[in-house]
Amino acid sequence: MTALGQFFSSSRQFIVVGASSNPDKFGYKVLNWYLTRSLPVIPINPTSKSILGVNTCASITDALNLENLNENQAIDGFSVSFITAPNVTLNIIQELIEKGYNSDGKLKAFWFQPGSYNSEIIRKSKEDLKVDTIIGNDCILVNGDFGISEAKL
Repeated sequence: MTALGQFFSSSRQFIVVGASSNPDKFGYKVLNWYLTRSLPVIPINPTSKSILGVNTCASITDALNLENLNENQAIDGFSVSFITAPNVTLNIIQELIEKGYNSDGKLKAFWFQPGSYNSEIIRKSKEDLKVDTIIGNDCILVNGDFGISEAKL
């Protein structure tokens, strides 16, 4: 199975970092992509309380600390889409490292949308956070459906 298929799982919780309430921005389009496919998603936006009818979290750490995310099913971990500028993405990755996130292995996959990452972000995600699946230089709006199909969702 490719990284695209590994990003998805029937028991995965998805997070969109950089979700936007502006329909012209990719953060809105990516969040909407998840919602139209009925995938459980948490939008991350520090200034909006909800986007597209879904309550937001101010930070990824707030989302990772939520309890009872899917009351009807257990989750096997988190797959995270980043739609943020590289400096913001790096700050988030650094915060996760400093606060000891992923010692439990629950951060399963990162999908860095084009323009959201650099080589240092990829290296820190793999080496310091030990995230198994890293997707970069690909867009979920273009190839996400292939990943869903490959994961047999």
